[in-house]
Amino acid sequence: LLDDLAAFAHHRGLLMIAEPWDLAAYEVGDRFPQREMAQWNDRFRDQVRGWLRAETGLASVMTTRLAGSTDLFGSDPALGPMHRSVNFVTAHDGFTLYDLVAYDAKRNEANGHANTDGAAENHSWGCGHDGDEDVPDSVMRLRRRQMRNALGLLLLANGTPMMVAGDETARTQLGNNNPYNHDGPMVWHDPVRAATFGDLRRYVMNLVALRRACPQLGRLGGWGDAVTWHGVHGPVDLAHHSHSLLAHVRSGHGDGSGDVCIITNQFWEPLEFSLPDPAGWHRIVDTTLDPPDDAVEITAAPRHHRRHYVVGDRSLVVLWRPGSPR
Repeated sequence: LLDDLAAFAHHRGLLMIAEPWDLAAYEVGDRFPQREMAQWNDRFRDQVRGWLRAETGLASVMTTRLAGSTDLFGSDPALGPMHRSVNFVTAHDGFTLYDLVAYDAKRNEANGHANTDGAAENHSWGCGHDGDEDVPDSVMRLRRRQMRNALGLLLLANGTPMMVAGDETARTQLGNNNPYNHDGPMVWHDPVRAATFGDLRRYVMNLVALRRACPQLGRLGGWGDAVTWHGVHGPVDLAHHSHSLLAHVRSGHGDGSGDVCIITNQFWEPLEFSLPDPAGWHRIVDTTLDPPDDAVEITAAPRHHRRHYVVGDRSLVVLWRPGSPR
């Protein structure tokens, strides 16, 4: 059946995406027999979620996930017209992005199964307050920042990013991670909420524009030798306790797109990073800043005049350096 589906897609110029588990076995990556199909990468989902809530022992694996998951999918760009690793943080089932940063555990009582249905482990964290009742302002600010951190890592990582409609407007299912039998406000898009979180949509739009302007971020076969990894003051720290990384992704040969510097700090204190030489960086993203400064267009990116950048606690910073003219 899978061979027939792959042949059908090939002859009609279609892109096939597989959810490579449950049918017979867990076969994510090169173990999947139809290697030309793209696949959902649940390792990306779980490990990025873990990174966002500062789980230990993830720094090393995050360099692999952000650079294209070549440990799973190899690095052969001839296998298809899109990167076979379909990266995602949320999907059609499970927590929405907002609920991922608002609930420590599922709340599925409304489904009628005494909260026994749905995944028990979601790698979620309510940012210090479980649920949406009487949320302190400081917690809500952190939740907004964490959503931006998640979307930034998703949209800038090498691979094919997948987003769920509604995550860009902080849609909530009230902590329900399996609302399969609901057709009501819990699963509908709320225009009032979308307006309340309208700055999040603008943030996503500017990240998508950055990805399009810098094609090396999504190049087939992973970042390869186009990326170098750094720590706070030079060598990258991949120790068990590390919660921060700097990826310097260089532009393609002669494409004029410029370099990108992605700094993720999930430590609970600010860290000052030495920037890769030479200087000349422009700030695109800093999730500690209030909108609209949290993410700006390349054409409006302010110049950063120092060789160092203080990256706030639990935040994401993206810098861009112009390349040579095309």
